Amino acid sequence: MNNAETFVECKDLIKIYADEKNRVRVPALRGLEMTIYKGEISLVVGPSGSGKSTLLNILAGNLKPSAGMVMVGDTDIAKFTRAEMVDYRRRRVGVVWQLPQMNLVWELTASQNIQVPMRILGLPREVRIARTKELLTEVELLDRAHHKPTQLSGGEIQRISLAVALANQPELVVLDEPTGELDSQTSEKIVNYFEKINKDLGVTMILATHDRRLIARGFRTMLLVDGRITSVRRGFVSDDKIPVYVDAFGALQIPVSLRKLFQSREDILLSRESEEIFRLYVPKKKID
Repeated sequence: MNNAETFVECKDLIKIYADEKNRVRVPALRGLEMTIYKGEISLVVGPSGSGKSTLLNILAGNLKPSAGMVMVGDTDIAKFTRAEMVDYRRRRVGVVWQLPQMNLVWELTASQNIQVPMRILGLPREVRIARTKELLTEVELLDRAHHKPTQLSGGEIQRISLAVALANQPELVVLDEPTGELDSQTSEKIVNYFEKINKDLGVTMILATHDRRLIARGFRTMLLVDGRITSVRRGFVSDDKIPVYVDAFGALQIPVSLRKLFQSREDILLSRESEEIFRLYVPKKKID
């Protein structure tokens, strides 16, 4: 049982992409249920097409869900007007995308990039300079303040991107495959910075990733398949203990590897063997 404070909560979250021209409707999220705790680093993993990017874009304030609730703090951002969503993106959430060109302006220096979000909010010059120095120190790149992205390494670019995402002191930072373009040694260093900033600033971080090294760190990891969370775990698990997920409605999400056993069955039994141990029984099908 996790006693930490719930910070992000999705309930019955649905997102359907509609192609009106071809009259096609594609569901990306299918009643997703998810909880993120305040001040933690959480991972979202899953195959391509599982809904990871859609989920991150909703949390980042770039997409409005078709239905459902998305609580961030004490606010349901699914109900935001367009103006409220713009304000949310500017003040409450920071984003780091996988591709560096989506995070930084190539013509600006590291220091100038970090100041962009603060300029948009109209913060005074002295406040911007002080905050920029603080963040460059936090990511240990104060000596690169006047370098442009073309003069930085891949790892340094991601660290500056993280500083940009933190510029306006957001409550939540969303990261899409932040180590996807980096080699293993650089990825390790970047993850160390994530942990350092999470510890120093207490910011809640949600990362979508395929990186097994990140999963092995033991962060709380949610497996997303076909638009739903199917398991929640920390690190890797043994073959004899397969994580499953029970949503707020009591629905049991069965991992893909076991779905053939449970598909279209009405005779499955749940047996309570003790206070903590339950077993699922799947009777052999009768052959006519």
